[in-house]
Amino acid sequence: MAMHNPYNVRPGQVWANVDPRAGKSSKAGAALVQVVKLKPPHAICNRLDKPGQVSRIRLDFFRPRETRALGGGSGNRGWRLTEGA
Repeated sequence: MAMHNPYNVRPGQVWANVDPRAGKSSKAGAALVQVVKLKPPHAICNRLDKPGQVSRIRLDFFRPRETRALGGGSGNRGWRLTEGA
């Protein structure tokens, strides 16, 4: 299945993790990331909580207007746009 960019994610935007697992010892990742470039089906992001670390996040996890974690097949997860709308 080809995935494009369903939520118009762009380089320079800053996104907040709304996954309740963020900050715990899991693969949920950073609290804040800045998008560096797009390589569909992923965005390559700098982790703002750990300078120098990069995260690769699926484009369909970004939801610009969400204020809560989203239900998915494996639990609540997602990212909310904070800057660069």
